[in-house]
Amino acid sequence: LVYTPAHRKYPHTARLDNLYPINAFNNARFAVDSWEAAKNYPRTSRKFDYRATSTRDTELPEIYIFVIGETSRAGNWGLYGYERNTTPKLDAMPDVIHFDDVLTQINATHKSVPLMLCPADALNYNEIYRQKSLISAFKQAGFHTSFLSNQLRNGSFTEFFADEADCTIYFAAPKNKPHLHDDVLLSAVDSLLNIGKTKQLIILHTYGSHFNYCERYDTDCRIFTPDHIKEIDHKNKQAMINAYDNSIVATDKFLAQVIDKLDRTGETSAMLYLSDHGEDLLDDERNRFLHASPIPTYYQLHIPFVIWFSDNYSTLFPDDIRQARNRHTTPFDSRVVFHTLLGIGGIETEYRDDRLSLISPSFHLEKRYYVGEQNIPIPVRRLPLEEEDLQAFERYGISPR
Repeated sequence: LVYTPAHRKYPHTARLDNLYPINAFNNARFAVDSWEAAKNYPRTSRKFDYRATSTRDTELPEIYIFVIGETSRAGNWGLYGYERNTTPKLDAMPDVIHFDDVLTQINATHKSVPLMLCPADALNYNEIYRQKSLISAFKQAGFHTSFLSNQLRNGSFTEFFADEADCTIYFAAPKNKPHLHDDVLLSAVDSLLNIGKTKQLIILHTYGSHFNYCERYDTDCRIFTPDHIKEIDHKNKQAMINAYDNSIVATDKFLAQVIDKLDRTGETSAMLYLSDHGEDLLDDERNRFLHASPIPTYYQLHIPFVIWFSDNYSTLFPDDIRQARNRHTTPFDSRVVFHTLLGIGGIETEYRDDRLSLISPSFHLEKRYYVGEQNIPIPVRRLPLEEEDLQAFERYGISPR
């Protein structure tokens, strides 16, 4: 009785195969098929070839660092107009470009991170089962590649892609100890910058602002207090937000240190940072918390994205930086990362689409998409967002499309 009007209102989510009990069988079948496809990934991707080449002088030193953020929402960054200046160090760097209107393609790490690293996106998610990551493209183009992770191995595509690198390191905390802070990655960055490689790609997978927030930072980043709570409820909401904001302060400090290390090399370099998704923090009467819900919220969708270029890069490729700055307020989603990084690195391959590269004059993205149930793409404007989310989009001047 309710299916027809529901389908008319939300055709991308209210489908017949989402109707109980049909969906129970479909979801079970989909889970088995996905597990089987992931298990077979080494075989199905074995022959994949980017045929990537560099357009740059082989003697030109280049260093590019991609920092993958975790659970950081743009609304709590001072850089994005938050009433608290949680990003004082990035705010003080005029060379940092931040992009205002960026959405994740999905609110779960195990899918959002891989979609940053390969040509697959929300429109063609299942292509991921036969593709390798941009790490392989950079390797083919003559780069030494490294993947440093402050997260555990989890059998996802992120792990598969990480293992493509020349150097793959996972940092794990001792047993019965909180997770390591992200600055544990910095000493490894120092070591890599001193190995004498002419060209390098370094990917840093951080733990960012993942719950429990108060375990994500050192005392020098404990700016907002009180920041320790015993349970998640409204009486503890401000302390929870304080801890979350402190984790953003720690991210700001971390990114500033990465930029400083690159700057000190004096080489042609760049740093790109993007969070995998945002987070709910009991923002309204719905009392939603954390992320990865079947239907996302504004707070899970809107993510921070920044790029920094070195003076040498600016001298050699001024048009790239001008194009990136022109995209400062342009709406786009996380699918641009793959194509933008290849562009920044001067790497040519048939899989690079300059219509999705922020440094290309050809950049043009008509619609943003979200990975729905069973990997079906949903235009963001078709997501069944609630009135509170639409109001938040409007309040922050972000386009829900």
